[in-house]
Amino acid sequence: VGNGRFDVQYLEAVLTEDHEEVDRIESQAQLDGYGPRVSCHMVTNNTSQRLTCTWNHRHHADGDLKQPALVSMECHCTFREYEPLEDYRASCPYILITSKGPHSHPIPLPQKTPRKAKLVLESLFEKMEVELADLTPRKFLRHPVTQCYLSSHFPMLRNPMLSDLHISLSNRSHLKVYIERAKKAHFPEGTGWKGIGLSLGLMHVKAQQDSLLEPEAHYIRSMIEISPSELESDEDDLPEDQPGETTLQPLKIAICMTSEASHRFVKAQYLQSDIGFKRIVGFYEFEVASVDKYSNTSVTFCRVYLNSQTANAHRLVLAEINKILMEDTGRGLRWRHLHGLDIDDYDGLILNWVVDQHRGQAKGIGLYLHDLAQGLAPKADFHQPLWLIQDLSPYDHLRRFLTLCTTHFYRNVRKCKVSEEVKSIMRGLICVQHNDWDEAVEEIRTTGGRAAQNWVLDKESSKFVFPAICWEKSYIPFDIWNARPRESNIVEVVHANVNMEGTQCTLVGGVIKGKHYDLLKQRSLLNREDFGIRESYGSKHPYENAMKNHKRKAHGRKKNFQQEDSKIEAHNKKIAELHLRWQNARAGVETAYVSASSSTQTGEQAWERAKKAADNACLAFEKQVQVGRSLVGKGSGKVFIALPS
Repeated sequence: VGNGRFDVQYLEAVLTEDHEEVDRIESQAQLDGYGPRVSCHMVTNNTSQRLTCTWNHRHHADGDLKQPALVSMECHCTFREYEPLEDYRASCPYILITSKGPHSHPIPLPQKTPRKAKLVLESLFEKMEVELADLTPRKFLRHPVTQCYLSSHFPMLRNPMLSDLHISLSNRSHLKVYIERAKKAHFPEGTGWKGIGLSLGLMHVKAQQDSLLEPEAHYIRSMIEISPSELESDEDDLPEDQPGETTLQPLKIAICMTSEASHRFVKAQYLQSDIGFKRIVGFYEFEVASVDKYSNTSVTFCRVYLNSQTANAHRLVLAEINKILMEDTGRGLRWRHLHGLDIDDYDGLILNWVVDQHRGQAKGIGLYLHDLAQGLAPKADFHQPLWLIQDLSPYDHLRRFLTLCTTHFYRNVRKCKVSEEVKSIMRGLICVQHNDWDEAVEEIRTTGGRAAQNWVLDKESSKFVFPAICWEKSYIPFDIWNARPRESNIVEVVHANVNMEGTQCTLVGGVIKGKHYDLLKQRSLLNREDFGIRESYGSKHPYENAMKNHKRKAHGRKKNFQQEDSKIEAHNKKIAELHLRWQNARAGVETAYVSASSSTQTGEQAWERAKKAADNACLAFEKQVQVGRSLVGKGSGKVFIALPS
């Protein structure tokens, strides 16, 4: 109200029932051509379902503000249509229409879309099957299919719009009706997990897939729904990882992967996984990815849509994926420390898995391996021979292959509100061997304040982070540790690529777009393997990737140095100004002191003001000196930092 958007005087008059003031303000507004007392000019077609005017008007009888009822205007104009008899239509293929009498109403609004235009819309919707589930009027208006049709249909128009097809399509709400009708025709059971009411959404799409396609062509492989009463909780789960907004919602899991991806999955040795949040409304997207050795390009093995990030949710996901792999390939995932013949047996086994620091994901992998080990024959562990693999805890399993993405780790360190000295100690924990690990952790805890204490507590309570960043604390063979990917860039890339297909999608729309992207990627890999045709002119050699990474990092460092140099230059300019101001203030104090010693009380007051100004100038100068000292050691080194000696 206070920002001037509303007429406060009018609101006050209405609320206090000051009728004289209300009449005065509304009458003045009427003279200016607006307000509730002006004549109503609303006109709508006779076929409209609206019964009242959209604007409030002052009622003449009781003086209340009302939306008056619309009055139907009778028209006595008559039309007559003359058609030739059927026997004469061949010789006279015409119809005669006559009009008698004047119209007593304005020209009707062209709100109804002709059938020909509707047929055009239907044909355009048919061509958008991949994107139809998430189509909106705005997306349809700018879609390439729509633009291509309009350009070919209206070649003389420079920028044709859908309203050029028919003016009624300028109303986006009207256009949305046809879009929703097309969605209903293509997805009669909705676009969510169970759609609306008794409809089944994605479950219906899977049922159609299973009944119409051969098993090798299936993409939606498994859909699981578990009631809250059957869900097991884990001590390491966070409240925000629970399914939905409350723990009363069932756990929903949909696993999507092709048979071709299964054959690639069982051969992979270095895996990466991550959870996406942007693409599907109401669902997370868990992806497992790796690098194809032959083409050196990213490969997505599976997409899992789930509404929970708990450890047991990931445990169920991996168990279900293993069943699918057994169906497609006859073998499941095989792990070095569980299925290897000896400590040096690496062939066809999973050697490393890179994750971020999400607890539910890591603990879920460990729980799955713990369950898997219980079903294997008793066998001594390679690294702790006195233990059987059945005796290993979930976190013991993780110490034998799991590593943490260094990019995520460094990013979290950068965000931690501690000094640069403490951050340097934190970054030093990523190593092969550490000179004094316990002392470094204790120094972080004691010198970094509350933020550092919380940081150490978070890492220690997660139980897998420290072995995942320091080789000597893990049981990963040294050659695997050196060969592993340091970052989870591969899975981040596949997340970014599929997000280009669209974000904030419905479940059905997101699954269809994910399938389209996965099939396109797999076809590109097959073309490379069968015909030698690459995805791009780049060689995709690891050397080329390394050069790009180094150039990108060098550019980032150069940009940071330039920004820090700019801060140093700004500091130098400001400290010079403050030093000059301080000198002038000190000179003013001396001048005021001389004047005060030989004058009256006015001179003493002038001296006090001058002394206060000098003190303020000195304080500002000292503060800027502290700013300058914080810049020591930063920048490119080409810009000198001005500081007092």
